[in-house]
Parts: sequence; C-alpha cells; structure tokens
Amino acid sequence: MKSLLAYLAVFIVLPSACAPASIAHMGGETIDLTKPAVAKEKATWGPAERIDITDEGLGWDGMENSSYDGWILTAPVAVGLSWRPLPSFSVQVEMPFSAKEEAWAKDGKYPGWPGNLFARFSPDGVHWSTWQAMAQADGQRGRRKYAGELGAPERERIEYLHYLREYQKLDVPWKSDEEALVAWILKKEPDFFAHHLPFVGYVQLLWEGSFRGGRRFPSLTMSTGFGISGAHYPARDSEAQRDRHGPWRFKAPQTGK
Repeated sequence: MKSLLAYLAVFIVLPSACAPASIAHMGGETIDLTKPAVAKEKATWGPAERIDITDEGLGWDGMENSSYDGWILTAPVAVGLSWRPLPSFSVQVEMPFSAKEEAWAKDGKYPGWPGNLFARFSPDGVHWSTWQAMAQADGQRGRRKYAGELGAPERERIEYLHYLREYQKLDVPWKSDEEALVAWILKKEPDFFAHHLPFVGYVQLLWEGSFRGGRRFPSLTMSTGFGISGAHYPARDSEAQRDRHGPWRFKAPQTGK
C-alpha cells in the first residue's frame, strides 16, 4: 500500500564504529471509499449483502432511522524502516463525516455512535498481536477520530535483542541490517515469530460500528509518526545499504494466521 502523505526519514552516519543519530518519520495512508476499484485494494468490509460504494462513499441507502452493524478491515500497512523495525508506533485515524452527516451536525442532529477502532501489529505479515482498542481522539460528539500506540513489551524483545547482539559479532555486510538479522534468526529458529512478537513491522486497522441509513463514509485516513534513536553501524558493504529508505518489507514466506 503506497503512502499518500510525505514520508520523512533522517539518519546521520558519523565516522565511528557505531554512529549515533536520530530517525524521525511522518506519514500516513488514505483509503478513498468513493472509488470501488481503489478501495478494494486497500480494505474489505461487511456485511457485503448490504454495504456498497457510491461516489458518496461506503454505506447503504436505507431509511435514516435504520442501521446495520458492520465493519471495515484495512490491508496491512508497512511501517518503520526497511533495515530497522519499530519497538512501538503511534497512530491516529480519522473517518470524516460525509456531506449528509455534516448537514445533520449543522442542524443539531446527533450523527450516532461513532463506532470502535481496533489495531494490531505484526513483525512479518503472518503472525499478529491481539486487537487493541484505540481511544477516541477528541471530545467532539459523534466524530470518528481515534488515537493510540502499538508496541511490544520489553519482555517480548529479550530474545530478539539477544540475537541482535550475536549477529553484530559476525562478519556480515551490515551489522545494523535487521532485515538480514530476521532472515538469520529464522534459519536458526523457523517458528520464532510464532512465540515472539518483538517489533512493529506492519499495522492493520479494524473499525466496527453501525452503518446508518444514508450515512456513507467517504474515506479512512491513518496518520503515523515515530521518533527513535538512530545509533547504528555503518555498512561494511555499501551495497547492503543502498535504496533502504522505505518502510519495513520483510514478509514470512509461509501463510498462516
């Protein structure tokens, strides 16, 4: 899934064995729910027999005082850096009002329950954390804005960090390449991620709520950001560090949960 907002990653390599730096990121994803072909590449929803897409958005055209419970599930979104995944990650989500809902709000009508937003993370696109509830981001009545942070407890990271220290003792092209580290770990312990979820590589969102008659959702936007220490070893082989400015890209070869 391609990012629609600016992606910023800054890291400084100093002439030392392990270079201190800072890494900052701002970005996001927007799913246009007014275009079926585009939306179907980035999300699924249900109940399929009731909910559809028009140029006004995702929903259904029933009576205003009727509703159906349903859901929207996004495709996994890659975060972090291709060579360094994140121990934690902050996210904000907004599902703006449609033109009809804005008119309702202007007339003093309560748009209804905004629904619940959940998020989960995965290191490899196959093994996932449990769903975690995101909090309402503001106090505006009925507005669908949510915020929260996903992350791995330090206890979940102990074994991974042990492997990292062992890997950095080896004669490898780039001691700080955690994509290569993960491949090395899985050769030793193929089911490692079945027992440990030590970092955030991918994020997935699930909204659950009521599709009110005539209420359509025009879009869903996920805004993201992180700031971490950028201390890392410069690559011994420059090819190992070439074109590595994108998000995390490692995916487990097998299919699973």
